[in-house]
Amino acid sequence: MLLFEVTSSCIAWCFLAGADRVEGEAVSFDAAFPSVEQRLGTLQEVSTVGYMLHHGGTTVNRPVSRIDPDTLLAIRGCSRFLPEESDAVYRLAERGLSTLPAATHLLFCDTAFFVDLPEHVHRYAVPMSLSGPGLRRYGGFGLCHQWVWDSLQELSSAPPSAVVSVCLGEAPNVAAIRDGRAVETTMGFTPVEGLSSARSSGDIDPTVVFELLAAGYEFSDVARMLGEHSGFSAWLGRPCTLAEVAQNRGGDLALAEAREFLGYQIRKAVGACVSALGGVDAIAFSAEDLPAYADFIRAVSTELGFLAFVSAPDAAATSPVLRLARADSRVQAYGLSYDKWQALSERGKQHFLPTI
Repeated sequence: MLLFEVTSSCIAWCFLAGADRVEGEAVSFDAAFPSVEQRLGTLQEVSTVGYMLHHGGTTVNRPVSRIDPDTLLAIRGCSRFLPEESDAVYRLAERGLSTLPAATHLLFCDTAFFVDLPEHVHRYAVPMSLSGPGLRRYGGFGLCHQWVWDSLQELSSAPPSAVVSVCLGEAPNVAAIRDGRAVETTMGFTPVEGLSSARSSGDIDPTVVFELLAAGYEFSDVARMLGEHSGFSAWLGRPCTLAEVAQNRGGDLALAEAREFLGYQIRKAVGACVSALGGVDAIAFSAEDLPAYADFIRAVSTELGFLAFVSAPDAAATSPVLRLARADSRVQAYGLSYDKWQALSERGKQHFLPTI
């Protein structure tokens, strides 16, 4: 299976065939398939191609679906949310269909997990005329949260029914899951809402936007400022990653303050999600680079004693699982190593039906 993800800087791809894995990047959708062919030597071994769509609105409401002309139209209809990324996914899928017409082409949607959020959760308290089609909370990173849920069902001796999932990465977020369905999340209309990230502000008073406009900034400048030039990079006055904030290996005071702020935001979000669930059975922290976040995860988890969580003194890691709670703890907690490409591949194989 060949998988693509459009990011702000490139198009990342991964080819999986059994135990074999080849990863690479391309600078544009025009270069995507040629870059794969250059590394693999041929595209003949590619039987399935998957494309990650980060924001599907309410139009793309399935975590994985086969791409056909209607799916392409749906992707194009999502451009209002993340215009550049959605357009690149559309063009990439269109190019893939013509380059590999005999292959199966799948669309993976990161917001579909949250499409059935209760109305009182997804709705904004704005005039009805504004809250019509489209203006609502969509969540994000649903494919990761779904993977966390599935993983905990296999890990726990007593499979949990109420789970808080904390996704750590360049856009950290938290979700509450009951019986496999999302009931709350920190992300909203776009990934800007919620926790601060390496480059986006997270929750702010909307009046800040008016102040910036009054100061002479253009609307596009404000949108770019809050979504790409804020967050912890703005806090530190230089580009950084979330892993750098979480580790703070250099003993930098500003980094230490940013780390404390991140931990506080996560604890607050976890508490809100536990309240939404009416209690919790398990909390899971997931990260693609678990070792980079391990100490931070341990530190945050030790602050969760109010949840009847009893931390394990050594929090021994049995890769790829970090067990944070004692066996007799009422609430179990884990750190999970999230292999994004492998998770997408497994989900595609699990849910794709040749008759669709």
